[in-house]
Amino acid sequence: KTKLTADLGSPVYYENDNGDRFEAKYGSLSDGSLHFVKVKIPDGQEYTLPQVVSASGARYTDERELIWWTHQGTVSVVFRNAEGKWESKHLELREVRQKN
Repeated sequence: KTKLTADLGSPVYYENDNGDRFEAKYGSLSDGSLHFVKVKIPDGQEYTLPQVVSASGARYTDERELIWWTHQGTVSVVFRNAEGKWESKHLELREVRQKN
């Protein structure tokens, strides 16, 4: 019986136009059955989101609080608001190098 492990990549950093910093670590299970992203948003909250089917790009969501959607080199972040509706908060986050 093969032991299932999770492989997690190095952090990738993204910023919006205000300079807010997001951190993402992309990962997968060793058998390839699941791909996911661990996201840290600027207020320090962290989410682990499984990849879901997407017409284009790679979409990760828990279907409850957050959607992390990578498409053509940018990331869109969509949160569920107090009324339960999805609301785009950060569009076109760009990948940046880690500051020392």
